Amino acid sequence: MPLTLQIVLMMALAYVIGGIPMGLLVAKAKGVDIRKAGSGNIGATNVARVIGPYFGVLVLLLDAIKGASTSLGTAWYLDTHGADFAAMGPATPDLVRLCVAIACVVGNTASIFLGFRGGKGVATALGVFLGIHPYLTWPVLISFGFWLLVVGRTKYVSLGSIAASATVPFSFLACAKYFRWDLSEHWPLLCLTVILAAVVAVRHRANIGRLKSGTESRIGGASPDTSSNPGE
Repeated sequence: MPLTLQIVLMMALAYVIGGIPMGLLVAKAKGVDIRKAGSGNIGATNVARVIGPYFGVLVLLLDAIKGASTSLGTAWYLDTHGADFAAMGPATPDLVRLCVAIACVVGNTASIFLGFRGGKGVATALGVFLGIHPYLTWPVLISFGFWLLVVGRTKYVSLGSIAASATVPFSFLACAKYFRWDLSEHWPLLCLTVILAAVVAVRHRANIGRLKSGTESRIGGASPDTSSNPGE
């Protein structure tokens, strides 16, 4: 099978996996259509507000597992067919990881099961990064610490998500320098961190507007009015 077709098939599978609406399924199991409750978003934050924090954590873990499974599956495939891809250039394996990762996150934000609507992509991107070991695992753990700091100080999950995703490229560069990773080989992973940070920011544009106006919900606070603010 041509390598290009193999990549396309891996991307298609990652898109379908990413599109599984975990928040919707968990909420429906509790008798709630999460799209009609709280902020209307299917992500972990809204599930936690509407159903309870334990179910929010469950959705977070399930969405992260979707991302991690695609990264780990890609790693396994590259291990078994690595020579073929490496022959195309030293950066090719990481280019494959980039394509599959983006497909998975796009699946989460524009799910085929939800009429090409979906979540914010944060938890799925987290899983994708953690699964690309060690090159993105360490940077995202550093940025997760920053997320905890921002959310702990401000109580805004959306602000923490935007800020933490924006720091991942810088964390990656710092780790690359410290561990002496060859950026001429791993530059696709740097591109991946920048692209997914941009996706997270775009998907949170409504939240950004509410943060500016002072109407964004904090942890433990009321949900925003979904009639005009379909947010996280």
